[in-house]
Amino acid sequence: MNLWSQMKLWFKMKTSAVLDQAEDPRQVFDYAYVQQQELLRTVKRGLVEVGTSKYQLEQQIRKRQARIPVLEERAKQAMAAGREDLTRISLHRKQTSLGELLALEEQLAEVIDEEQRLVATEQQIAIRIDQFRTRREIFSARYTAAEA
Repeated sequence: MNLWSQMKLWFKMKTSAVLDQAEDPRQVFDYAYVQQQELLRTVKRGLVEVGTSKYQLEQQIRKRQARIPVLEERAKQAMAAGREDLTRISLHRKQTSLGELLALEEQLAEVIDEEQRLVATEQQIAIRIDQFRTRREIFSARYTAAEA
């Protein structure tokens, strides 16, 4: 063998040894496991954000519901005082509040649906992560035993 062939052979052996170490399947499984856990954390953060949105919508709905009887009372008082202009304004505001209330309730229903989907997704991901962790541990033990 000439010097060039020996260098190529040495380089191939070193490269192969480095790649064998780099391709440790346990590391691949560990990386995939970490990625799945990050996905689960992302879903949980989404659940927190949806919960916050749900709470804010519920607060706005309560405010609108509390405002409607006040506007009705104002309209009655204005009518009793003979102020039709104020009666119309109060009734118009009441109708506007009722429309806003309806829209908020629709948004709340959508948020609740989204929350339920996220909860189901979170549960599915958690189950898959547990199954994957079990398979990873079994594989890792087998690989370590095969290495020994």
